[in-house]
Formats: sequence, C-alpha cells, structure tokens
Amino acid sequence: YLLESASALEQVVAIASLVDEECEECGAFSLALLARNKSFQVKLTNMGAVRPLVSMMARNSASEHYAADALVQISNNRETHVRLAEEGGIQALLKLGQGKVAAGRE
Repeated sequence: YLLESASALEQVVAIASLVDEECEECGAFSLALLARNKSFQVKLTNMGAVRPLVSMMARNSASEHYAADALVQISNNRETHVRLAEEGGIQALLKLGQGKVAAGRE
C-alpha cells in the first residue's frame, strides 16, 4: 500500500510542518486520519508528527481541532507515550482539556 511506505508518511508530516494555514489544515487532517490506524501511530511519532501538532495547538491554529484529534489518537498507543511527553504532546492535551473545563464554567 502506498500509505505504508515511509516516504508517503514522511510527506504528510512535512506538509503538516509547513507554516501555511492550508498546508497545516491538510496535514493535521491527514495525520488525524492516519493516527486512527494503530500501525501508523508509532511510525508517525518517530517521524516527528508530534511537534507540528503541538505547535498548531500552541498557536491556537485553525487546525487545532485536527491536531488535538491526531494527538489523542497517538496517545492511545503506549509505545508513543515517552516521545509524546518529550515533545509537549501531553501538556498540549492537558491545556486543551483545561480550556474546555474553564469554558464550561462560564
């Protein structure tokens, strides 16, 4: 399969890493879909997918919801937890959760 090749996955990570609103959205959406597949979660994490997702969330990017979805999917795999923590993914998800709790109190 085309998506199982490392180069195809690397290209998706590269697109998500571009600081261009449309590329970010396309990349984050693609990563969110790919991360639903357990066999891609570790590969994507090792290819550097967490950093651009965390960056999108830190900037409150228009793609933040896709980035959060991808991080949640990636976090469902124990093999990704160390890398996720090292790259700020856990903090990004906690911040998102805290924001939703605060919004619910208003």
